[in-house]
Amino acid sequence: SVLDSINTGAFYNCSSLQSIFIPSGVLELGSYSFYGCTSLTSLDILENGMLEIIDDYAFAYTAIDEFVMPESLLEIGNYAFFRTKMNSITCNSQVLSIGDYAFAYCGLSDMVELHFPESVEYLGINSLYGMDAPLHSLTLPFMGNDEDANESACLASIGMSKTDGDTNLESVTILKGDYVRESFNYFSALKEVNLSPTTIYISSRSE
Repeated sequence: SVLDSINTGAFYNCSSLQSIFIPSGVLELGSYSFYGCTSLTSLDILENGMLEIIDDYAFAYTAIDEFVMPESLLEIGNYAFFRTKMNSITCNSQVLSIGDYAFAYCGLSDMVELHFPESVEYLGINSLYGMDAPLHSLTLPFMGNDEDANESACLASIGMSKTDGDTNLESVTILKGDYVRESFNYFSALKEVNLSPTTIYISSRSE
């Protein structure tokens, strides 16, 4: 038989665990599967593997230093990487959902560019809250509340404010949507905003 999932809490609070290799047949990492593995720095997921889901709190309170999404990954749960010691994340081209607080308090101190793909249908509330990244460039799938986008997809509600490491933000690109729920107030370094060709309205953040 082939291992196809790592179940809820499988390695919960294994504080001496330092590395993990995810076999190619694994489809899902369950909730809290590696929660509290405070020595876990290395996460090895095969690029040509089958992993589709990382559930809620799966790697919360670990020490993973970087995360490269395998191309198969479709869903990242709420708080999935909450308070890891991560320096960088790299998105794939087809992830669909990134949960609330998924990368909150991760630091991301090596990130100067962060690009979410157009495939994203849900970008969670405070998904980037508390990061220290000196971001210069940010690409979002949408920033609005039309029928194709969740209301949370604006800079403030994904956790970015002028005190959360984005004071260097120079460029924002929005890939789709006709309604942009953002006024870009206080982003003093902002030099460039690239809107979707279908954008027809830009609102204030309070609307």
